[in-house]
Amino acid sequence: MFDGTKEVFEVAKKADSVSVIAVTEEKKILFLEESQPGINSYFSMPGGHLDFKDEDLIQAGLRELREETGYTSSDIELWFQFQPAVKIDYVSNILVARGCKRVDEVKELKGERIKVLELEFDELLEKIRDERFYNLDIKLELLLAQTDLKRMEKLRALLYGS
Repeated sequence: MFDGTKEVFEVAKKADSVSVIAVTEEKKILFLEESQPGINSYFSMPGGHLDFKDEDLIQAGLRELREETGYTSSDIELWFQFQPAVKIDYVSNILVARGCKRVDEVKELKGERIKVLELEFDELLEKIRDERFYNLDIKLELLLAQTDLKRMEKLRALLYGS
């Protein structure tokens, strides 16, 4: 403690995650409608947990992108990192992948059904307002960009190039 005494503080530890804002060669943004047993369907960006100890953020993002959409990219970078909770040791890493190409089919797992949608940028800005949009960190950034012209310009440049 700050006064030198000792107390027990509990903090949960969870695997870090990646989410990918994936922009296709046709300038569409990949957006997922997902279903899992026992959970109402929801919207999200491609992503998941880092599965392997030696997997870096870019590798994890590319793996999740391919598994969930069948797409890959050779132009992917970290956009921002976010720690969603104080008492949970975990970081949400948001990546942007440009020039995405379909190279495979969606890998449907036993506990997950995924429908891949291709959205125009303005359609994405509407979809994130849906209460079923799961990525609150991305939602916040996109909503903030809608209130700040310079932020919006930077976002569009990040997604589509200068």
